[in-house]
Amino acid sequence: MATKPAKTAPKTAAKKTVKKKAAPKTVAKKATTKKAAPKTAAKKATAKKAAPKTAAKKATNRFPKRELNTWLRNNKEWGHNEWTALLADLTQKGFGAWSDNQAGQDEIGLFLESNRK
Repeated sequence: MATKPAKTAPKTAAKKTVKKKAAPKTVAKKATTKKAAPKTAAKKATAKKAAPKTAAKKATNRFPKRELNTWLRNNKEWGHNEWTALLADLTQKGFGAWSDNQAGQDEIGLFLESNRK
């Protein structure tokens, strides 16, 4: 005996979510710009006399280990001239706390001698 298939409920279409488009943004009004006031002669003179910025960086208290390791890679041997150039470079980079006094120079020298390859 053949059985009839059971009736199934009709399939309902799944509702798709539709994203609403955002309303177009309004164009901002242009801001009115004022013309810059002309500089007075006194301001012009002081602007020209301003001292040029130096390449020295902000002073730092950390030990210049990274800089010394880089210097060691480039200088396998050194003498007094290279030593003074290194101290001047460290001072310019902001490590004057280490390179300007004898105790700091001793620490730098000890680091260089102990890490020499």
